[in-house]
Amino acid sequence: MSDVAALPPDLFSPRSIAVLGASGEPGKLAHRPLDYLRRLGYAGAVYPINPSRAAILGWPCYADLADVLGPVDAALISVAAVAVPAALRACAARGVRLAVVLTSGLPSDAELPADLYLMGPNSMGFLDAHRRVAGSWSSSLDLPAIRAGRVGFISQSGALGGSVLNRLQDHGVGVSYAFWTGNEWRLDTCHLLQFLLDDPNTTVIALLVEGFRRPHRFLELAALALERRKPLVVCKLGRVPAASAIAVAHTGILVGSAPAYRAAFRQAGVVDAASLDELVETTALFARTPLPAGDGLGVISSSGGVAVLVTDLCHQLGLRLPPLAAETRADLARLLPPFAEPPTNPLDVTAGLQDDALFGPLERLAADPAIDLVLHVVTVLGGAERLRQRGAGLVAASQRVARPLVSCWTAGSLADAGIALLAEADLPYSTAPDLCLRGIKALFDYRARLDRPAPATPPDLAPARPRVRAALVAARERGDRALGERDSAPLLAAYGLPLVASRFAASAAEAVAAAEALGYPVALKVDAAGLAHKARLGGVRLGLRDAEAVAAAFDDVVAAVRRADPALAIRGVLVQPEAPPGLEAVLGVAQDSQFGPQVLLGLGGSYAEALAQVAVRLAPLGHADAAELVDETPLRAAANRAALADALVRLGWFAADLADLVAEADLNPVCLYPDGLLALDALVVLSPAPPDPAG
Repeated sequence: MSDVAALPPDLFSPRSIAVLGASGEPGKLAHRPLDYLRRLGYAGAVYPINPSRAAILGWPCYADLADVLGPVDAALISVAAVAVPAALRACAARGVRLAVVLTSGLPSDAELPADLYLMGPNSMGFLDAHRRVAGSWSSSLDLPAIRAGRVGFISQSGALGGSVLNRLQDHGVGVSYAFWTGNEWRLDTCHLLQFLLDDPNTTVIALLVEGFRRPHRFLELAALALERRKPLVVCKLGRVPAASAIAVAHTGILVGSAPAYRAAFRQAGVVDAASLDELVETTALFARTPLPAGDGLGVISSSGGVAVLVTDLCHQLGLRLPPLAAETRADLARLLPPFAEPPTNPLDVTAGLQDDALFGPLERLAADPAIDLVLHVVTVLGGAERLRQRGAGLVAASQRVARPLVSCWTAGSLADAGIALLAEADLPYSTAPDLCLRGIKALFDYRARLDRPAPATPPDLAPARPRVRAALVAARERGDRALGERDSAPLLAAYGLPLVASRFAASAAEAVAAAEALGYPVALKVDAAGLAHKARLGGVRLGLRDAEAVAAAFDDVVAAVRRADPALAIRGVLVQPEAPPGLEAVLGVAQDSQFGPQVLLGLGGSYAEALAQVAVRLAPLGHADAAELVDETPLRAAANRAALADALVRLGWFAADLADLVAEADLNPVCLYPDGLLALDALVVLSPAPPDPAG
């Protein structure tokens, strides 16, 4: 069912549910679904399947699923692993549409009925909060009531997912649906994500995942989410190699590299939550906060320490605190106590401005044309009652303020009553300044991402694409794997990448003639089929200023490489004009196991391997993506960022167009100049040919 276009909209709103393996003993795992269905007030029919009981919680028991007379829309299965295949066959025979399997330890080759929507195995089930359908074993539902709302939640982990759902509920955030996918033998995260994107009751989607079985489908759905303005907030587990290995063993899902995931999320407009705390806080913020029109943050508090703290955090996160207009400052000065400092952003109204008097400055700050969102940081004030009053005041002020209004409460339990008023009114709040500001940054970034166009192919590439593809296909058919500079540079240059001029010379005399034609000084590089790293073998000479030096260098590099690797078939040398010094970058292409071709950027030359620090984007990428990629490296200070961004875009199309042929590519070093850039070396590594299906 991986190719299902869309799940039926009522699939998780069954009118009848059978519970196979139901237990009548409270506290047992197999009793929980019955308890939750009863507690939440499920209105449909419930059929416990237990041959040893007459009834459980007032519902008559049945010895076998076949004994149930009425229709059965869904089945919750918690029987022994050896009995699961038979239970699934019984569901299919009975016309059950949806089966959810809690049981783990099933053989991977278990035969599954074809016409059955299956969650699991090792799934904690699902929740439709609006219709009070608790098809789940998760103890996160062990609450007097479940708050329904606009957040759809998907978790691959049962235990952690239950923790997140419980924390969202504690935060006052209502959910539309919650899903625990388990091992995803049939229905996977992408199926359920599409379901939530199609659901009119879901406006924000939170994911807790270890990886994706269909990563490219996830990116398609992320694009659809962006189009429909349904923010995706994702906490990706397995960010380091040791954790990735555990994740593969846990779910059987390949997790891919952390840099590739970060790039995919950023380019697709996915909000990347680095922790469970951030997942909960950011999801709550998106669920309750209208999208701001821009990225101007205004901050107000009664504490000078808050102003310092917030300024530090905003600087770290790249949040903009715009200066206030002169008219705004003049109005605020009249509203503040006479001993207050001149109004700035952040605005410290001082402890001398009590209770409702604060809301005049807050509303005036919000009216400044440079402010797009207002953050009010609330400290301990005068105790619990004053904090409750502040909460009531914020509820009222939210109706008068035209900008989104977020509050962050730094006190502990003293703030509970005030926070409760905000949660009841479904208004955005936080209790952690750093997480709050990270969430606000995510709001600003998401709003900006909505306006970003999709990557567009440079129009001048059309003639080059078939020619480059044909050359690479021919090289692979010859058995070539690594294409050295002489073979790879023309292919990259065809995509508009600026490569240094180069002439091939098969002898010392030809090298001298080439140098004379190019002009001194020149560089000499040995040329051999499949040679990837010339300098390591002594195959490069720089700063050659006359014919004698060129002739001697020819003999030197050929002899040095022949000594280092006698098996290499040396064809001659490349003669190139020596480039002036400049800031050096490395531009590269690599393949990620989940997302495919990606473009890499970092410091080049000798720094490339010494530092081994690169930033990554998936291919293809647009100019805005390329600009962000540059910003993530020390190359952000380069004189000609536009030329570098254009080169990254072109390399991205090279990688995307030829993803089935190119495993790696490397331009290193690339010298950056005020008027452009120049690649001084190039390498392309071909991927192995796919196996012949006929063979």
